[in-house]
Amino acid sequence: MLQERTPKVSVVIPTYNSADFITCALDSIDAQEYPDVEIIVVDDGSTDDTKGIVERYGHNIRLVSQANAGPAVARNRGLREASGKYVAMLDADDWFLPTKFHKQVALLEDNTQLGAVHSGWMLADASGREFGTVEPWHVSPKLNVKTWLAYQPVRLGSLLFRREWLTKVGGFDKEMRQSEDTELLLRLA
Repeated sequence: MLQERTPKVSVVIPTYNSADFITCALDSIDAQEYPDVEIIVVDDGSTDDTKGIVERYGHNIRLVSQANAGPAVARNRGLREASGKYVAMLDADDWFLPTKFHKQVALLEDNTQLGAVHSGWMLADASGREFGTVEPWHVSPKLNVKTWLAYQPVRLGSLLFRREWLTKVGGFDKEMRQSEDTELLLRLA
């Protein structure tokens, strides 16, 4: 009997009415140089064709549907479904660069005391045209409470977490409809 493979990285994509963007997010995961990835899309009650697009996408994506409850609840649902050692959160209108997991997994594997690693990020408009790069270590080289409150130098999509750390703090606060990522990162810190 064949054993099911446990992926090293789980990507959770909470989505609500994201039909215009979801394929770009999914394509960016397919383009990763790191192959050991599972994708969990949590459809948070979309009324557009988001669910249909994900279903037709054509490869192994776990689609979970729920009534609209907000991004924190959708992220927690995806976290419960995740089986990877590491977890990345990707908003449906964002995408990853191809070396993200290769580089971040290597850092976590080499530094077992780290609970998460992050990177910079690029800014783009709705058509995908890039118009800026954010490298937060220039304005806040030391990640402490003062720089966190002043600059919030980390974005959720730039992080790769150890799943055990996310579950240890109980995931995202389900009562929050916005800034749930900032609140989670403060608890993790």
